[in-house]
Amino acid sequence: MGVLDNLKKIRGKEKKRRGRGTSSGVGGTSGRGHKGERSRSGKKISPWFEGGQTPLYRRLPKRGFRNPSSVEYQILNVGDLNKLEDGTVVNKVLLYEKGFVKRNKAIKILGNGELTKKLTIEDIKVSKSAKDKVEARGGSVVVIGKKLEEAKPEETEEIKGSENNIKKEETDEEGEIKEEDAQVEEKEEVIMEEKVEKEVEKDSGEE
Repeated sequence: MGVLDNLKKIRGKEKKRRGRGTSSGVGGTSGRGHKGERSRSGKKISPWFEGGQTPLYRRLPKRGFRNPSSVEYQILNVGDLNKLEDGTVVNKVLLYEKGFVKRNKAIKILGNGELTKKLTIEDIKVSKSAKDKVEARGGSVVVIGKKLEEAKPEETEEIKGSENNIKKEETDEEGEIKEEDAQVEEKEEVIMEEKVEKEVEKDSGEE
């Protein structure tokens, strides 16, 4: 005989039958009492409801706040970049592919450690000490999309020059569009004049 054949049924606590007469002890109102919120069907009372008094989570003092505009950076140090080869262009894509950082998070490089490689850091936030160490090794830090106020004087001239070129291109395009519109208007006027002349000739021929 197996062990499973010898198991006996364990009888637990029997379910109390409600609403089966007053002699059962839970008849009539079935143990819910008369009226009130808890006697209704479908009652849903949260565990933290305290009967209407000020709940605990409102009585406790609040401290601090969470800044919604704060940026959480993934931190790297210049000493970590020694694993790369000389002349490498360091950007977000490369750091993700090499396993330095995780995707979809801002990156900042700090100046802890010693840098032994010549690197070009592109479009990544860098501290001043890290930038000095990169430039000391003959590398450079390139910031793409830098604002005019944040740029150096020599960079400002380049940005202004590029902006002037864009404005010049826009004005040239607007001039070409105006010329095309003028040509279309001239053609329409010529067509209207020809129609008027034909109508005049037609009227004179009928007379």
